[in-house]
Amino acid sequence: MKVQTFKKVKLTLVICLAISIAISLALDTALIAFVAMGLYMASTSLLKTRVTGLLADERQKDISEKASRVSFQILMPMLVLVSVALTFGSGNQEFYYIKAVGVILSYIVCLGLAIYLLTYFYFDKKTGGR
Repeated sequence: MKVQTFKKVKLTLVICLAISIAISLALDTALIAFVAMGLYMASTSLLKTRVTGLLADERQKDISEKASRVSFQILMPMLVLVSVALTFGSGNQEFYYIKAVGVILSYIVCLGLAIYLLTYFYFDKKTGGR
């Protein structure tokens, strides 16, 4: 498949996703939206493997790697600070659920760091590291 064909198919998939989300909102059912997003992500991942042209050059890959690294370095400390503040700063009986939100955010931070470490060691080993 050529790059132009891939872009057309991806645009069609985005339109189908938007229609599915609109139907989901109209019917007040989140399941349709989640299924549509899952199908969209799976189909675009499978279609990317079939493209014969160049989707991204080295400059775009380098920029996206730097952007993801910087966003991760900014997002994780912010989430840690918010989760600590919510967990230990919830002394008010009126907002008793705030502590639970802080604990959930803490678990999300731990999951994000674990995924980061696993992918880092995987790519390090894949590219000739340790």
